[in-house]
Amino acid sequence: MSDTANASSCGFRENRLLSSWQAGNATLNGWLAIPDPCSAEAMAHAGWDSLTLDMQHGLIGYQRAVEMLIAISTTPTVPLVRVPWLDEGSWCSYFGVFQHQH
Repeated sequence: MSDTANASSCGFRENRLLSSWQAGNATLNGWLAIPDPCSAEAMAHAGWDSLTLDMQHGLIGYQRAVEMLIAISTTPTVPLVRVPWLDEGSWCSYFGVFQHQH
């Protein structure tokens, strides 16, 4: 079973980045440093393949990141998070939030 089929059977939506890369296609990623769900949603509706929330160098805190992830999830855009530091507790909390949105 492919990763994509496996994910959809578990209730996750398709990872369009992974599917595109497996097909040999290029993807386009946007970068979010402004802590605003409205700008995240506008960028997501602009047609980016993925958007990265920059929590390492940007001003995005945990609560705003959650709101931004929810806003992005209204579109097929794949959200990515650049966590503040390489700490399991940090990145696991973001994965958990995103996982429960779908």
